[in-house]
Amino acid sequence: MAAQGYDYLNCPVLVYCEEGDYLVRTVIINFDKGSMQIQLETMPGTLEIGDNCKLLILTEPSPQEYLGRVRTTFWGKSVALYKGRQKEDRGATRYKVSFKARVEYLVNDGRAEALETPLEIKLVNISTTGMRFLAPLKALRNGDKFQTRVTIGSDLKLLIAEVVNHREDEDSEIAEYGCRFLIAG
Repeated sequence: MAAQGYDYLNCPVLVYCEEGDYLVRTVIINFDKGSMQIQLETMPGTLEIGDNCKLLILTEPSPQEYLGRVRTTFWGKSVALYKGRQKEDRGATRYKVSFKARVEYLVNDGRAEALETPLEIKLVNISTTGMRFLAPLKALRNGDKFQTRVTIGSDLKLLIAEVVNHREDEDSEIAEYGCRFLIAG
């Protein structure tokens, strides 16, 4: 089995350069569990990935974080995965993103209750422990637990989180919500 018991084949992944700039979101099309090497559907070749990169693999129920070293193998370019990350004061590295997701269920007393109208959100950053997103003002409150579906390419991932803080801007009718994953890998 792979690290943490995961098989990363067909998992969506966010790739960042060594300095932390976002490069591409793609899917793992080949995974060698023995050597911990992956091949990406889209390799950011024209984006100057360099020799090293950072990866956030979107496994359920929370993402897995790796450092990567670019290699040339018999199937072309691959990335060798290494556990580790740069430390931030908060304990988990935040990765900038800019894509949409949907909150479809609120979780109350351990049961998921469907929203009449799914809530469209825009992810701002994501880490192994949580995420930050923009949503309509007063759509959620601190302590709200929810399920969100994030689509990467044709793959759909379910993340379960709780709102821990939010910042409101009455003039823009948009709030920024900080959440922690309830089931962290």
